[in-house]
Order: sequence, then structure tokens, then C-alpha cells
Amino acid sequence: MAVLFINHSPKPQTYNITLAKLNLTASSYTVKDILERKPAAEPATSLLKFEAVPAYDSAFVLLTPK
Repeated sequence: MAVLFINHSPKPQTYNITLAKLNLTASSYTVKDILERKPAAEPATSLLKFEAVPAYDSAFVLLTPK
């Protein structure tokens, strides 16, 4: 599943969302940053975290069940 977060704020924003809210039921997911074309350092287990998404920018990731 791909997830896109868009920051409409003039300030950097941190986003946290539970995997349950995305209707994802596996116990763990690998996370790949689609825009950077690289894997995230840690898998997502119950929470998907985006640290400091720049102002008027976005974060776009691909979640794959482990």
C-alpha cells in the first residue's frame, strides 16, 4: 500500500498514524521512501511515523507486509 502525506502548513510537521487506521493488519511492514528510492531504517509495526515533513512538501512511502 502506498501512503502519501501532504504538509499544507508553512512549518515542518511531524505525522504519526496507526497502521490500524490505514486498515493494515499484518504485524510488521517494510517501509520504502518512494521519492528518495530507499528503505526506511526501521519497519513499521503499529505506528507509521514521518519526522519533520518540510513546509508545503510531502512524504510518500510504500508499505509491504513482512
